[in-house]
Amino acid sequence: MQELHPKGHARCSAGSDSISDTRFGYGQADPYVRCPCTGGTFRHPEMDEMTNKNVEVDQFMAALDHPQKETIEYLRATVLGSDPGITEHVKWKAPSFLRGGEDRVTFQLRAKKGIQLIFHRGAKVKDDQADFRFTDESGLLDWISSDRATVIFQDLDDVKANEEAFVTLVRSWVNT
Repeated sequence: MQELHPKGHARCSAGSDSISDTRFGYGQADPYVRCPCTGGTFRHPEMDEMTNKNVEVDQFMAALDHPQKETIEYLRATVLGSDPGITEHVKWKAPSFLRGGEDRVTFQLRAKKGIQLIFHRGAKVKDDQADFRFTDESGLLDWISSDRATVIFQDLDDVKANEEAFVTLVRSWVNT
């Protein structure tokens, strides 16, 4: 991610203050903008307010007492911003993200190390589990079974360091 110019414009590492309006092909709902100089990405300051937030999850997060609450909030915004079709609710006593009404990514807030997200294809194992194939180009997934995996981030710095790969992973996963 690139730093923001004090006026809210992106400043790429090459020093340019210009930004591209191309948002990874998902239109105005996508908060990520690509720098025309370096090709790097950053969160557009005017796109921080997600329209697919759920009041139930807002209330859950307001009441959450967790040592990595800031990281959880950042990941929540990142997942919601990765695809305009993603919605959320509370499942397993944690935020869970849906696409097409089916749970696809769910926080596991009781993990002993870091913040864990479970990538799954709904509550029940699918009939096509043996035939399901997904290519994880990010290397972030740790496979639990042929159609379930986890991603663990140690802290907010770890999330930010892997944010672009994580956004691509979430987009790909929820659309599979």
